[in-house]
Amino acid sequence: MIFRFFYALSFFLGVLLAKKDLNFFKPLEPTKNYFGSFKIGYLYQHANTIKRAPIRLKNRSPLLMDKIYHDASLGFDAGYLFKKKALLGGYLDAGMGGSYFMSAGLAAGVRLFKGWVIPKIALGYQLQILGTKIDKYQFNIQSAVGSVGLFFNVAKNFGLSLEARGAFLFISSKANFLKHLARHD
Repeated sequence: MIFRFFYALSFFLGVLLAKKDLNFFKPLEPTKNYFGSFKIGYLYQHANTIKRAPIRLKNRSPLLMDKIYHDASLGFDAGYLFKKKALLGGYLDAGMGGSYFMSAGLAAGVRLFKGWVIPKIALGYQLQILGTKIDKYQFNIQSAVGSVGLFFNVAKNFGLSLEARGAFLFISSKANFLKHLARHD
């Protein structure tokens, strides 16, 4: 109860301060030729395979899975700004919770409506650890990932980013199977 009171009080004070300074909600104008941003967020993942493309391991029948993960995510984007409009750079992000992953890649975007909206596209590499409903073992997967998204400015130095990410699987391995290979080499 006390937490809700302080939350409401801080929100009310924020609105009062914002009324005094109408530029509070306006996006920051670029002053340099580079940018950087830090992201903290929630990640909803639906990992599934289909009969035409199951996870295949040596000495084992194909594994079909259909699982939903709820994770926390952290990320960092940095790069160059061209003519105060186009963004080109890289990203590094990670997620933890139901599954664990780390990915890195290249991203491009454009500042629209004076920075209020920034659509972006990214391509990269991801290493992920999955647990499945079918098997008690964990699986390590490596994949190429692509994402498209929109960033909406909410206030100076703060915004909301919505992204959709898809992956193309390169390698899948069972954790115990990898340990077994290491002992026999």
